[in-house]
Amino acid sequence: DVCADGFVGRYPNCFPRCTSAANCNGNAASVVGNTVQGCNCTCRNRWQGPTCNVCPPNYLVAAQCGACAPGYENYAMGCLKICSN
Repeated sequence: DVCADGFVGRYPNCFPRCTSAANCNGNAASVVGNTVQGCNCTCRNRWQGPTCNVCPPNYLVAAQCGACAPGYENYAMGCLKICSN
């Protein structure tokens, strides 16, 4: 009378549970939902998009979208271009 591990819903309507690796490109801090009705990814660091697959150009993908790209500096508002004379 319960869904198997890895599935959510109310038995017998069990659907595969959403995961960060499978449904959010491995870039989610948390994810809820199921693969039939939809997944809701809460992206970590500065990842964006419904599946956490977009890293803004002023961040480094190689640093898991958590560090500023060269020529940018980290401020409270995010990575902003460094001014030069």
